[in-house]
Amino acid sequence: MAEESAAGLRGALAPFIVHGRRCSASGSRRARAVPSSREETQMVRQWAMAGGYSPSSRGRISQDIKKAYDSAQGQREY
Repeated sequence: MAEESAAGLRGALAPFIVHGRRCSASGSRRARAVPSSREETQMVRQWAMAGGYSPSSRGRISQDIKKAYDSAQGQREY
């Protein structure tokens, strides 16, 4: 690319560069939770209630309950 063209490109990109965000070089991203089936979620809720936990009747199951369930079932934690 010719220097004149490069200067024009830098000028055109300048507003975007100024307002952009920096990314880490490591590219670390949080691991996403593995979605559970409706049946598995219901089993975890039943287990939690029987074990003295208070899971919500709808929505996500807390990470503490999920870890305790996985541990009790001998499953690997995520």
